[in-house]
Parts: sequence; C-alpha cells; structure tokens
Amino acid sequence: MDKSQLARLWLVLLVIALSACTLVAPGQSPAQTFSGAPVVTLVAPAPNNTYLEGVAVNIQASISNAGPDIARVEFSLDGTIIATLENPNSSAAAVFSVSQRWSAAGEGAHTASVTAFRADGSASQAATVTFNVVAQAALATEEPSAPAANTPGGSTTGGSTGGTTGGSAANTPTATTAAAPSATPTTAASDTPPPPPTASVPTLTTNQGINVRSGPSTLFNPPLGGLAAGATAEIIARNPAGDWYKIRYFNADGWVFAGLVTVSGDVSTLPVDAGPPLPTAAPPTNPPLPTPTTGGTTGGTTGGSTSGANLVANAPVFFSVSGNTQISAPFCGDTFRIRVNITNSGNQPTATGFFVGATITGPGSDYPITRSVAVSQIIQPGGNFVAELPDIFPARVGGQVYTVTITLDPNNQVPDSNDNDNTSSTTYTLGGSCS
Repeated sequence: MDKSQLARLWLVLLVIALSACTLVAPGQSPAQTFSGAPVVTLVAPAPNNTYLEGVAVNIQASISNAGPDIARVEFSLDGTIIATLENPNSSAAAVFSVSQRWSAAGEGAHTASVTAFRADGSASQAATVTFNVVAQAALATEEPSAPAANTPGGSTTGGSTGGTTGGSAANTPTATTAAAPSATPTTAASDTPPPPPTASVPTLTTNQGINVRSGPSTLFNPPLGGLAAGATAEIIARNPAGDWYKIRYFNADGWVFAGLVTVSGDVSTLPVDAGPPLPTAAPPTNPPLPTPTTGGTTGGTTGGSTSGANLVANAPVFFSVSGNTQISAPFCGDTFRIRVNITNSGNQPTATGFFVGATITGPGSDYPITRSVAVSQIIQPGGNFVAELPDIFPARVGGQVYTVTITLDPNNQVPDSNDNDNTSSTTYTLGGSCS
C-alpha cells in the first residue's frame, strides 16, 4: 500500500468516526441538555391584587430551563409550604406550567412563593408575589340609607341636618340606620388603581372596601365601582352636609361616604357640591335568567338596556389537572377543570362580585354535576376575566356524550343590561374506554 492509498484510508476512517459522534436514531432529535438552575416565573396572582376571604386564589407559575430531572415544585405561603408537586414534568419539556389553589384566609398582606428543585438537590430562585386579603365583613355595608324620594320644596322629615329649605337638604342622607334600597356592596377593587392623588389637595384613604357612586347618596345605585381597603384618592369637593366626598375616579368623578375613610389635608376649603338630583325611583330589577341553552350557543341579545355592565359567558374550555394543559375533551378517569372567559361588553364596570356556575348533564348516576366559584374582581368595560371552577371527577365510562352549561351571576348581583348572554353551553364526548 503506497502513501496515497494510506492517506485515503485514514481520511475514510476519520469521516466514519466523526459521523458516529452525531448519529441519532431515525425520527429522533439530538437530546437537549439543561444546565444550571431552573427558572421560575409567577404568572398569577398579580402583585397587590385584593381577594375576599374564602375566595380561591390561583397561584400559577411557569418553569423554564426545566428538562427531565425536575424532581419537585414547592408552593409556599408566608414562608410555610402548602403544597409539593412530585415529578411535575413527566414530558421532560423545556418549559412547563404548574398551579395550586389556596382558599384566601387571614385579613392582610400575604406572600406566595414557588421554587423548583432538580433531582440533585439544586433549586431555582424562589419566585414571590404579595397580594392582599380582606374580610367579608369589611365590605361597604355601613353607608347611611338614602331618603325615600325627593320632596317638593326640598323639605325633609325625620333626619334633617340643618333645617334648611330650598332643595339642598334633599341630598343629605337621613340618620336612620336601615339598609339602603338595593345597595350592592362592592366585593373587590378594580385591577387598575385610580390615578395617584395630587399632593396639593386633600386626599383620603379607605378604611375598608367601599362603593363609589355617581352622587352623594346610596340611591345612586348601582355603584360606579369600588375601592379596596387602603386605597387612596384625591378629594375634589364635599356635599353640603359634609358626609360625602367627591373624588377622582379613573377618568371621571365619583362619590364616597365620609364615614368610611380617613382624610389627610384640610377639607374645610373644598368646594361644596350638592351633586346631581336624587333618582326619583329605585332602579328596575333585573329580569329572571333565561333557561340555559345547549349546543354551543351563547344566547341572544334581545331585551335589556344598552347602558351598564353586560356580562358575556364565552364557551367553556377544559384543562387536565395532572398536566395543567388545555384538552379538547375530558378523558375517562382523569380529573379536569373548566375555565370560562367572561367579558364585559357593556359601558360600565361590573361594580360588584358575582358567582359563576357550571352544570354537567349526561348519563350516569353521578350526574348532573354542579360546580361554582366566586369572582371578586371588578371587570371594566371591554375587559375580561378567566374564572376557573373546582375539580371535576368524570364518569369512568368513555364514549358518552355530556353537556356543560355555564351560568354567570345566577343571583343577579350585577346590574346587567342584558341577562340573555349570561349562559353558554357546549357538548363533549368523554374519551377513553376504561371502566
């Protein structure tokens, strides 16, 4: 063998050796490697959100730089572990999500944290978020009751604050402690806080969750919205009796009851504003909810006013509890959850909390199945909120057809301009053949 033949032989052997280093089985990709600690990013709750006691707080996190060796994920609240998920990334994905629900308890600020651990014991940095919990009893239920109606000439009975005549006293709440007509307490603050107060004018801080109304009386119902406990606002005027303050509320003005706030600054020089005329009649009650429809429709749009909030129930979607991933339909024997995207297509905030219910009908002794959840967030005009209902354990016989009907605000807590789109329905076939 001459030198040229020997050189060609060495070249062939070198090519074979290099090829062996990168060969993978047909249909497979080279194995992805992960180094360093996993990275945890909190998705929910949003920082400084406010929840009522008893409401389910969904703590959700995304884990990146993950891979096959994530041994566990720990959820902690105020420094105490409340849940541990073992081997949470069975698919060995580079990025996956986890969630854990906690029933809000204990008034005040709380801190949630999520940490991911590899099998070798190394851990991510803990991702933390602080949110607030307010007691159910801290809602705005102490506003004074309003006068029954405007009286000719402005005279009042049983509660005049100054014996004045000529109309200004008609906007002064009476001294009675009876509940205000149709008063609906606000259950949570808006996700978007009011504009920060200006230092040159008096400001107020709420002592509890309170309603914000369009005039200085509880007869101005429904409220424009609400402020959570501890919120601040700029005071721009007061009513003649001094027991209601006019404030900056988003891009408009609103009124709050003075007995539920703490004032900073001098209010004696504020302009006196009697507010708009009192409503002459109580607002009409909502019509009864329609019979839930089936077959994936969301209801009609007939009837109802075009002004106010308008809750719309979109089609429900299904999520697997084990993988926290969206699925087209539940599978027999698997626990799943239902989520529904709720939109406010009206021109006013929802102003109060409400309930979301789901009813599943179909064959089997366990049916119908019902679930419900309270929504404490105020939904702004054009805004939306995704509600997640508690776990559902489906029948263990595949191939059966079931119907899910979503009903928003069954107790008519929200002054809704059109209740006909408060329901949505869809059908699914339970997958699998287990028994």
